[in-house]
Amino acid sequence: MIPSAMLWKAKFNVLLIDLRYNGVSPSGPNQYQTYGHQEHWDVLGAVDYLTTTYPASKKKIGIYAIGMGGSAATIAFSKSDEIRAMWLDAPIIDIPSTISYYIFALGLNAPFLMASLCSAAKSIWSYGCPPFSNDPISSITSISNSSRSVYLISNEKDTISPLFNTERAATLFAEKVTNVSVWKTQQTEYSDCDHHGDSMFIDPTQFHSNIVKYFTAHL
Repeated sequence: MIPSAMLWKAKFNVLLIDLRYNGVSPSGPNQYQTYGHQEHWDVLGAVDYLTTTYPASKKKIGIYAIGMGGSAATIAFSKSDEIRAMWLDAPIIDIPSTISYYIFALGLNAPFLMASLCSAAKSIWSYGCPPFSNDPISSITSISNSSRSVYLISNEKDTISPLFNTERAATLFAEKVTNVSVWKTQQTEYSDCDHHGDSMFIDPTQFHSNIVKYFTAHL
């Protein structure tokens, strides 16, 4: 909400969406988050809504996304060149490595447990185990060379979306889009969400300046 307020006050038109099974979007039994595999259609739906309802928005759409929303936004970005600029805050890009990271952090055998989880997942839902057919990494590599722009920001202490996600995304995007910026922040004090997505609180003035300048320059 804070970045959207910053952009709105800077005279940007802002549309907020809750991805399926997140926020106030409805959910039910046997409905799971899929790291963007399904959720990216929600992002593309929002893009379609904007370009249909407000034709002036064509080729002038930017996305701010955080965490798992960054997974969905990345896949959507690869499928629609209507999205000209994208700010990813602590995105989860390398899904298998991130899940393994969580397992290791618990002191468990990651390869063994990953195999067990994947076997169980296949019996529960049709998507199987990540990486799914719609995956952030494969989506980035599928992008044709583009004059679009991506901004990546992450707290180096983030344990929900470890820094290797942002670093991997930066390397991959650098081969596909004209402009890639990376801002690594550091916060050693207590965080109620393991430093995930808290870069905006470390230096709010600088964050506000950077995000407004970025979208002003690239939209």
